[in-house]
Amino acid sequence: MTIVGKAKNTDDKTSTMFTHIKFLKGDEVLANVMCNTGDLEPGQTEAMNCIPDGTYTKKFDKVTAEASF
Repeated sequence: MTIVGKAKNTDDKTSTMFTHIKFLKGDEVLANVMCNTGDLEPGQTEAMNCIPDGTYTKKFDKVTAEASF
């Protein structure tokens, strides 16, 4: 599984982005993916570092994502 993306710090202070992505089929979690960036200065953009955990299948029917800074 490969998830790619970029994060941009739009705040006025240094921040780190963390994202938790779940692949679901019904109520069953098929895979969890955790993504993060390093410390980003205001206005900086960086590619996310994503690490999958779980069994990936193309038969998911829902994807959720939560980000925190």
